[in-house]
Amino acid sequence: MGRVALRPCQLPGIVEPLRCAEVPVPEVRGGGATRTLRLRVVIVPALNPSAANEPWVEVVGGPGNAATDFARQFVEDLGYIRQTHDVLLVDQRGTGGSNPLY
Repeated sequence: MGRVALRPCQLPGIVEPLRCAEVPVPEVRGGGATRTLRLRVVIVPALNPSAANEPWVEVVGGPGNAATDFARQFVEDLGYIRQTHDVLLVDQRGTGGSNPLY
């Protein structure tokens, strides 16, 4: 797939800059001609970044929940995680900004 180009972005209720991308993925993996879906990705940057620190990846379960809906929580309430880690939020297929089903 290669590298993903991140761009500056904003989400409602969040003042500080975030980085966003849409990652193209096949609707059916390994299966010939198929539609391409786009997964929404949001990175909430670390407050004190270091190349040595892995990102915090938030996995959101539950039917229909979008991980990117939790970005504000990381900005307002979970700053201790962001001290040295970027937070990676990916809306799973069919949720939030990733080809929603509704």
